[in-house]
Amino acid sequence: MMCYVEQHNSHKCSDVKNVAAELTKQLDGDISNLRQTDGECNKVMKKVESDEKKFTDNSAQAEQAICAEAEKLHNLVDRYKQVMLDELSQVKKNQYKKMESIREETELHSVIIRNFIHYGTELKQKGTPCDIAKSVDSLRTRAGELRQFNPDLDYNIKVRFTGSSSYDEVKRVYGELSVKGL
Repeated sequence: MMCYVEQHNSHKCSDVKNVAAELTKQLDGDISNLRQTDGECNKVMKKVESDEKKFTDNSAQAEQAICAEAEKLHNLVDRYKQVMLDELSQVKKNQYKKMESIREETELHSVIIRNFIHYGTELKQKGTPCDIAKSVDSLRTRAGELRQFNPDLDYNIKVRFTGSSSYDEVKRVYGELSVKGL
């Protein structure tokens, strides 16, 4: 044993071999503990790899479910759109039919009135006083009837669609993504 310190009262001295043996035991303990910790690290890495695979599989399933639900909703929306368009088409057909009927009725009534006016005017201009006297009661009655034209204007001219699609409504119908721990 050898020491380069001149006075040994400030520290202990031991044989280098004994100190090296003690330090080797401590180092062996540290290495053993580190091997155990390394084994735990390997377990954690394997668990993370396994969890990552499960997460990847679950994510793929969620993506497929989202796409399938979107396709289903898209088909429902398309079908409902067609139902709405068919309903609108029927409403348009019925309303145009009503309007056309009223137009034809009105045109016919107008032709009858013009013919009546023409006949009345001709009678006044070319008829004899006897012809006028004979016809006046029936002509006045008919004129009163022709003035009583009241077409049924009970049809709709306003057609409106009010959509109710909002983000919250779509989210409620479509669904939500949930992420949970293992």
